[in-house]
Amino acid sequence: MSEPTIQSDPAITEFCRQLNAGPNDLVETIESFKDLKVLVIGDTIFDRYAYVSVHGLTSKNRIISGRYLNEESQCGGALAVMRHVLQFSPQSKFISLVGTEDWVDPVLAEVLRPEQDLVLREDSFTTIIKQRYVEPQSEGKELSKLFSVNFIDAEAPKEDVLQRLHDRIEEEIAKADV
Repeated sequence: MSEPTIQSDPAITEFCRQLNAGPNDLVETIESFKDLKVLVIGDTIFDRYAYVSVHGLTSKNRIISGRYLNEESQCGGALAVMRHVLQFSPQSKFISLVGTEDWVDPVLAEVLRPEQDLVLREDSFTTIIKQRYVEPQSEGKELSKLFSVNFIDAEAPKEDVLQRLHDRIEEEIAKADV
């Protein structure tokens, strides 16, 4: 019985040959990331998915009618990046701007240890949520996206908030390797 062959893009194959690295080299390189001090800076976005079973259109207004099934939230934006970075570099820190909604701190605490959390909380800022209403499809198929509602401020943060964020970045960036 012959070994199965894997077809790949010739450019990718050539790139891998030029790397001239074996599996042990890759593991060693990944292990070396654990000592890096990474500073992740960016927007914290929470992706919420409300699952509904669509019944059709209402008779009076021609709008979609559906039955609520359940909801789930996921960390998005730079917070999703931070979750991945932490797998390789546990000394990483995170700078972002969020609001002071009651649910924000418990969610951040699930992802960030106190020494990693450099997030600026601001009363005048709305934490960004991308709320999507979706209909589940059969296993292995993409969700049927019905519509989305974004919770985001119409105006940029106030100048004093931006200055505090800038000061925090300036203070922490000098301590980071990446």
